[in-house]
Parts: sequence; C-alpha cells; structure tokens
Amino acid sequence: MFFVFCTQSLQAQKLLPVQHHKFKQAKRVFDALNLAFQNGMSQPSLEIVDSKKLVIKYLNQPSPVVRLSEAVYDVCVGVGADSASALAVLLSHELAHHYEKHQFYGSYGSESATVQDWQKAAYCESDADLKGCFYSFLSGYDAYRVFETTLNALYKHFALPDKLNGYSSRQERIEALKKQNTELQNQAISFTAGQYLYAAQDFSAALACFEHLQAFPCAEVLSNLGASALQSAILLTTPSEVPFVMPVELQIKNRFLLKRGTNNNKKGYLLKAINALERLNRIKPNDKSACLNLVTAYILDARLDLALGKIEDFAQQNKKLDGDFYTLKAIVFFLKKDLDTAEDNFIKAQSRAAYSSHLNAKIFQKYNRNAFSDFIDWLSDWFEENSKDVDNQNVVFPKTLSQQATPPKQTLLFTKISEKPYVKILYNADWLAKGVLVIQTERTDYTLLIDKTLQSAASAQYLRMGSTKAEITQHCGALYKAMDTAHGSMWSYQDGVLVCFFNDKNRLTAWFIGSKKPRRTP
Repeated sequence: MFFVFCTQSLQAQKLLPVQHHKFKQAKRVFDALNLAFQNGMSQPSLEIVDSKKLVIKYLNQPSPVVRLSEAVYDVCVGVGADSASALAVLLSHELAHHYEKHQFYGSYGSESATVQDWQKAAYCESDADLKGCFYSFLSGYDAYRVFETTLNALYKHFALPDKLNGYSSRQERIEALKKQNTELQNQAISFTAGQYLYAAQDFSAALACFEHLQAFPCAEVLSNLGASALQSAILLTTPSEVPFVMPVELQIKNRFLLKRGTNNNKKGYLLKAINALERLNRIKPNDKSACLNLVTAYILDARLDLALGKIEDFAQQNKKLDGDFYTLKAIVFFLKKDLDTAEDNFIKAQSRAAYSSHLNAKIFQKYNRNAFSDFIDWLSDWFEENSKDVDNQNVVFPKTLSQQATPPKQTLLFTKISEKPYVKILYNADWLAKGVLVIQTERTDYTLLIDKTLQSAASAQYLRMGSTKAEITQHCGALYKAMDTAHGSMWSYQDGVLVCFFNDKNRLTAWFIGSKKPRRTP
C-alpha cells in the first residue's frame, strides 16, 4: 500500500462513476499496467472515491481492488506532461502488492504489528517500488523518473509529515529507490536489447537478455524468452528432420540452405522454449501466437501427441483453427508417416492462406517423389529463385546516427548479460539521455537508437505515435519480417535497421533505429 489514511466507511465514500473522464483516464493506465503484470492471476478492479482520508490502497479481501481518492488523480494531473507516468507510479505499486502476493495487509501499520511484521512490510514496500517501476516501463510509462516528483506532490497536497507511522520516511523511500536504480536500469536495458536482438535475428543473444529477466515471469518476458529459444532451435533443425516451413519460422532461407552439423544446443534451446511457453500458455491459454510457438516446440522435440493434443484443446476453446494450425497438424501427421492425413491438412492450410502454405505443398509433393539429395537440390534452386528479400531500401534513416552514438568523453558503463553466448551492453548517462545503446555480441556490434526526438525530420513525418500499419507501409515499403508480441506485433525492416512496435489496435507505439557491423575481436 502506498498510503492509506481511511477512517470513513466505504458507504460514506462516493464512488466516481465509470463514465467519468477521470475514471476512464485512470482505467486506461490501470489496464496497460495489468497487461504488463499478467502472470495468470485475475485482474483486480479499480475504484476512485471522493474521500479526504484515503490516498491509495490495495485491498485483498473480499475481492481484490485498488482504491484511490479523486484528489490523488488531481495531484497526478498537476505533474503536467508526465501525469500518466505519475499515476503509473502509484497504481503499479499497488498492483505489485497484488501480483507478488504480498500478504501483510492485516497487520502493517497497526499498533499491534510485531518487529517481524515491520520487517516483512519494509521488504514488500521496497519490492513493490522496484517491481512497479519495471512493469511501468514495460507499459510505456517512465515511473522511476517521476517517482520523486510524485511522492513530493502527494506529501505536499495532503500535508503529510515526513515520517508516517508504519512507513519509511519520504526521503528514505526516495533514497531506497535510487539505490535500486542501477538494477532497474539494467533490467530495462536488458529487455530493450533483447527485443532488438530478436528483430535483428540474433536469437541466442536475445535469449540471454530475456533469461536475465527471469525474476519477472510475466507474459511479455516469457513470450520473448520462449520465442527466442524456439527460433534458436529452429535454426539447428535440418530439412532431414523437418522438411517444411514452420509457421513461426523467421530465417527460412538460412535453415534450408546453410550446411549445419549436429549441434547439442538444440535440445537445450527446446527445453528452455517449452518451459517458458508452457508457463505462458497457462497465463494466456487462448493466445494464438503462444499456442503456435508451443506446438512448434513440441514438434521439434518429437512430442507429437502432445502437439496434436494442444491443437485440439485450442480448437475446442476457440471453436475454429486458422491455416497455420493446419500446417502444424500436417507436419505432425507427416512425421507420424500418415501421409494421407498430412496431405489433407496441407490442403486445408493452403485454402486458409497459411504462412508459406504454397511452398509447403510443393515440398510435400517433391519430398515424397524424389530421393533426398534431389529434394535438397530442388529446394536450393527454389529459394534462390523465389525467396528474395523484400526491397525496402526507401526507408529514410537519420544520417547522423553514427555521430549520435559516438562514445563521449565520460566513462562508459556496461551490463554483462552473458559470457556464453557473449552479450554485453555499453551505455552511460549521456547515452541513455539520448536513447543510445551499444550491444556487443560475439560477432557483431549493434548501435541502437530508441529516442524519437533525435530522428530526422523526414522519418518523423511518418514515425510518430499512433501511426497505422498502412501509413508505415506507404513510407517504408512492404514489411521485411513480422513477429507477434504479448501486446501486439513487431515489424522489422532489413534485419532490425528499423523496428516498429504496434499495439492490438495496429497503432505504432514505439520504434528502434539500429545499425550493425562486424565486431573486431583481439
């Protein structure tokens, strides 16, 4: 609980109607935060009350609710342009109590509280500050930056003493979060780097970044972790094992044409993918992309009956299947050597415009009519003739990107994500202020620009919050790669040179501009 001073009964407090503009604005922030926090628990409700005694409180009984006073909303509005982030500071803190199951509400702040109660409460408050700020970051709010401003505004408005019974002092609260800033900053940097590395199709490095965040087992982290591990495993799958294009596969050409020997990492990647995706599937059982990824992982791990069972479960819950699920069913029956059923499902996939369904139909016919060596030769020729990268060279990028990322004189900091695979992120306060990160992997250095204010006037004409997919396509050409995320979709141009993030309404919410070059190693 952030603050609570409530001597009035709820009956004496007037609830703000859900149609009120203040409630609608607060609910928008509240829902965005719940989407980031989601871990399988039910979402609490939100109430805004007309009360002079209440600040904000999470109530666990009889049903979960976050309750704040209308005055708190007004204080956040007074912060100005950062009002939504100020509100996110308070709401995310209370939601952290809910999703992290902080069980101390009966005794915390009461006269009968024991020393153990106080210690547990202090930990939970600190944990709620940290977790709240990270999930606010995932939701697009800069809670850490406005934390001190918001806290000071609340104390001033409610004329609160610096030291409240049952709480750390105001300055202790601020200093505690400042001490956690390095950890919070590293988590945000790791998540951002992982997103970009996935878009650049450096999957094992992306996986290392998301594994760095396993203290935050929310849907967004699990989705990205599972997808990165799955793509890593797909790259190690040869045509002799699975001679078809998987619906979630990104580097189709590489897998079919590059000669790869046996790699013991494949099993490890699959186990990581399955573990993350099964947890994600429990959180979001009706999510198509989560189910497709899990079924694909089961197939690559030779758990064919589990794959079929998961498809049937999804069909029963959603009353229908789209083409990509029929592709996976066809692959399962092919591997089971039930070729008639496999062919029937490939036909259904093609009739429903499944991903690469035309190619898979051709592969099915060729694979069964030719020797394996002839099939591989045909496949190579097909890709050379038909699988050319989409021409999107007309994207306008800032010419000064390399200058903006030039290391300043001040000392560089770094976050060492992983030794094997090698992933290291370079930054300092100046770079972070400009939205610049440098990501080092074993073979490549990536420069990532994530601050919109530094982009050229030409790109700013179409790269703006709320742009539609149609507007982006008009300026950038047809997308190069499309990927599902827990909150919407991600489009990548030229292997991560431009990465656009869209919400579930297909509106642009964020974007990266990046460059890469071979890394010089001593």
